[in-house]
Amino acid sequence: METSGKVNEMVESAGYTMEAFGNMSSVMESMIQELDEISGKVDEMNGRRHAVLDKIRAIGDSSEHTVRTTEEINRFLGQQMEDSEALKSEVVKMMDSMKQLENAIETFRLN
Repeated sequence: METSGKVNEMVESAGYTMEAFGNMSSVMESMIQELDEISGKVDEMNGRRHAVLDKIRAIGDSSEHTVRTTEEINRFLGQQMEDSEALKSEVVKMMDSMKQLENAIETFRLN
């Protein structure tokens, strides 16, 4: 009987061991599921991060384009100002020429 008691004890111990391994297996499966969820959320965050970076780059590109366009507009405005000054100078010369022409015509009429 003593052998029978030991066998029963071993069977009972094996049952506890199987139960412990079953619990460990359940815990591991639960951890794997949670890690899969976390991995999915990390992938989602990474995707959003890439989208944000793309938008930041697009904003940067747009800003650079705006700066280049503004510089070009300023250059054109500067050129227009120079051209306007040159035109003003030509108008003054033309006015002087008109005065001289009027004086010449007046002199011609008097003679």
